[in-house]
Amino acid sequence: MALVAEDTLVSYLANDERQLAIERLLLRFGEALKAVPEATLQAVDRDLDWAGPKRFRDLAAHWYTEGLDHRLIWRALQNEVSSAATAINRYLEANRDLGS
Repeated sequence: MALVAEDTLVSYLANDERQLAIERLLLRFGEALKAVPEATLQAVDRDLDWAGPKRFRDLAAHWYTEGLDHRLIWRALQNEVSSAATAINRYLEANRDLGS
């Protein structure tokens, strides 16, 4: 989220390098979520659509010819990804002493 914190939709769409960086980070995020047990994701926040980032990863990883619609990615960044990041950070903070 820090990469786009100062962006608007217009500035994001005008920056090809940032778009490529965001694509790569979202691919990694979706892939990482695949390794997290569903029960853990539900414990983080049962109201979030955790399957969405996983589906995005698959779509982005295999969509070679037409490219991705960065207007949709921008919307996801502003809504779903932001909510997921907040939920994950809240969960980690609440459970940080459990790993010690």
